[in-house]
Amino acid sequence: RDEAGNTTSWYTDVVTLDTVGPSGASAQLDFGSVATNTSFAVRLDVNSPEGLEFDVFGDVDVPLNGNIFTPTSQFIYVNLSSGEGSKTVTVRLYDEAGNYVDVSDSIDLDTMGPTGSITGPAVAFSQFSIPVTLAAGDAHGVTHMRFSGGDVAFPTTGVWMAYGTNQMVDVTSGDGTKTVYVQFRDSLGNIGSMYSHNIMLDTIPPASPSDVSATVKNANTGELYVTWPQVAGATGYEVHYDLDSGVPYVGTQALQGSSPRFVAGGAVTAITL
Repeated sequence: RDEAGNTTSWYTDVVTLDTVGPSGASAQLDFGSVATNTSFAVRLDVNSPEGLEFDVFGDVDVPLNGNIFTPTSQFIYVNLSSGEGSKTVTVRLYDEAGNYVDVSDSIDLDTMGPTGSITGPAVAFSQFSIPVTLAAGDAHGVTHMRFSGGDVAFPTTGVWMAYGTNQMVDVTSGDGTKTVYVQFRDSLGNIGSMYSHNIMLDTIPPASPSDVSATVKNANTGELYVTWPQVAGATGYEVHYDLDSGVPYVGTQALQGSSPRFVAGGAVTAITL
């Protein structure tokens, strides 16, 4: 209206009020509910025209900011942050008015193989098949194990077999230290560290003593003093004796005990009977 009171015609304009973010948006991580590596494609679905801006944040090593959504960016490649456990990735979509909506997906990250152990006898004397005990654990279950090493003849080295807590392992022939290696695998395919156990295979007995001699120690009691040279590698001696002729006596008439007598210690080379 002017000073004379004249008014103009009506003029109009239309303003669209938009306080709601993009509709129909969703985000989905590849590999289902559990993953064994940190590299992912985030599938981004949105019911809006292209040209929208979006950010990616959460459990990612490097957040993505100010990206423009186009049909070719429907798959967004990110690396998850380090560390095992649940990971959540969030995509924030903006419309032209600056409204946004957050869409997220979570996944359980498991990149570690099972932990475990192998135990068994320290020494095997007369057998090549050695019993070993195995123990392993993993959040997603232990399913397989495999043995390896040049000293293992059975099971076939490097071949996965069902996990068990007891196993007979055949070692190669030849006395000496035998090392058995084992690895465990979980239900996701993650392989754990190598574990080992050493077994000393000793199948050759020491030589029999030579020049065994006996002298009367006490004529009144019949005690005898028996001596022999030390045998290399011996850790003890088993002494058989008889009060008469014939087979070694198995009774209890000797003053120092019954036959046979076991003498511990490789350096002991005398006994009183």
